[in-house]
Amino acid sequence: MTQAAAKKTSMVVKKVAVAVGKAVAAAGKGIAALVAAGGPVLILIMAIVLVAAILASAVGIFFSSEDNSPGTVTVRQVVQETTQEFSQEIETIIANNAHDELVVHYATSGYLRADNWIDILTIFAVETTTAEDGMDVLTLDATRAQLLKDTFWKMVSIGQEVQVSIEEIAILDEDGNDTGETETVEHKTLVITITGISAWDYADQHGFTPQQKELVEEMLSGDYDSYFEELLGTASYTGDGTGVVGTGSFIWPSSASDLVSSPFGTRVHPISHEISTHHGIDIPAPHSSEVLAADAGTVTIATFHDSYGFYVEIDHGNGYKTRYAHCSVLNVAVGDTVNQGDVIAQVGSTGVSTGPHIHFEVFENGVRKDPLGFFNNYTTEW
Repeated sequence: MTQAAAKKTSMVVKKVAVAVGKAVAAAGKGIAALVAAGGPVLILIMAIVLVAAILASAVGIFFSSEDNSPGTVTVRQVVQETTQEFSQEIETIIANNAHDELVVHYATSGYLRADNWIDILTIFAVETTTAEDGMDVLTLDATRAQLLKDTFWKMVSIGQEVQVSIEEIAILDEDGNDTGETETVEHKTLVITITGISAWDYADQHGFTPQQKELVEEMLSGDYDSYFEELLGTASYTGDGTGVVGTGSFIWPSSASDLVSSPFGTRVHPISHEISTHHGIDIPAPHSSEVLAADAGTVTIATFHDSYGFYVEIDHGNGYKTRYAHCSVLNVAVGDTVNQGDVIAQVGSTGVSTGPHIHFEVFENGVRKDPLGFFNNYTTEW
């Protein structure tokens, strides 16, 4: 083998030891027979063939980030672009529909929550490699990148409806007193419905063969989660978050990450590259992992914002409020009462964001405070 091929083979052996275990086991008898018949040269040939087969299969997606050839992109880049398109679509709907109130509904199928990229990448990899005119997913060129985006929009859709209600409101005089008269006004509610289907439901709806379904089952078995996380840029968190100790009544808003990637205060914005004030802290965490209520309270905001993306704000009733932004899904609505530790949302990268994380803010009597001042220990990377 060439040096490049040897390096690639070494990388495969190290990174997919668990993932290809079943494939190696399945090939074991055949290799043993070849050993008996022909010796070590045939073993080497079989090893090369096995590696080539792995790279040409759906598993090849896990090595796409290794290809830096001109004209190629990474999965993370395509995911970020698609997530931004998803956010832009919602912003356009909001801007084009006059409304007094915004409501977001989730009509999900299976366990897919809005934009579960593990499901989406699984379907993309299986469909692309097993199609009649299939191709590998080891290289993400413009064609494959568009196929990945198309898969997202086949599995996630955004609907809209403006509901108009008639309300009678009291007419007040200049002193604010009720005149006894009323006027009729229209109240417009913009309802945005985000529908997502799971990989399994997609496979059923699109007539996957038993072999394709077997691949979907293998990819979603859990053995590949760490590789998905690496592709999606969510493997940088260092702990589960449960070890972070609050100084008062707050608990850490993530049970999946204890890392802080961007602190409170002045910083260089990661997207605009301008010096600006960061009003909270950023906690990188796995996509779709749980966002927890830092304390009990009442939900005062649960909506979409062009910068925050999907976000929740909770009034804790003691002069404190907390805000949780860039979510993929909101599990609560305005007016809901939540307990400390309740799951209020799932981690995402909506709005202005470079990757899945929780943007966490704390307000004390209307003034933003450094959230890290409410915790005794934490991990940082800045």
